[in-house]
Amino acid sequence: MASQAQVTFRFGSSTPRRRRLALRMRRWIELTRAVRGRRLLIDGSFVTEKREPNDIDAVILLPQDFQRQIEDGTGLPWN
Repeated sequence: MASQAQVTFRFGSSTPRRRRLALRMRRWIELTRAVRGRRLLIDGSFVTEKREPNDIDAVILLPQDFQRQIEDGTGLPWN
């Protein structure tokens, strides 16, 4: 497990492309927190040594009440 700062420093700071992807990752972290996601897994070419990764792959382990959040419109940042 790594913090947002650790992942950004290690994988998201060496090139302009990596910095843009790190901004996208930060937004996913914000959304994960907003819905009280249990885990956010970051993968793909972003977490490799590639100088210019294609993208970030991510998986969010959603909370048990996520369906209720959708139905109620609670806890969602776009409401």
